[in-house]
Amino acid sequence: MRYIASDYQQIIDLRNQISPDCEIVMHNYDYPWPDGKPYKLFGNKLAGPWIKPFMEEVGVNDFASQRIICSWLIDQFTEIQKELLSRNRRIRCVDSRGLVNKGSEWDNEIHPKRAGFRRIAEIAWKPILDPLLS
Repeated sequence: MRYIASDYQQIIDLRNQISPDCEIVMHNYDYPWPDGKPYKLFGNKLAGPWIKPFMEEVGVNDFASQRIICSWLIDQFTEIQKELLSRNRRIRCVDSRGLVNKGSEWDNEIHPKRAGFRRIAEIAWKPILDPLLS
């Protein structure tokens, strides 16, 4: 995680040098649904699954434990973003956690279905972007 913080800070520092009035909008992710479903397009697997096989490879086989670990990782990622937010100006963070809560709302392990994306856009993104775009 420290690499993530360092990489973000490098981007912020570059923005500060080149265009200090530019707003940076970061985002986290909703808590993944590690069910082993890959991303498919027209019925063809294109990518994934990203989580379940790797969890099982290290002996984490039950869905509840996989979900707890995924949620913890997303929360740690969000804490890094909050720390960056507190130390830098002109940065906003879109928090998408906890908005897509049912397995039926997920298209695959990391992508919600259309209704889930719509909920994330309306509840998490819109309040952050509207003031910037008006």
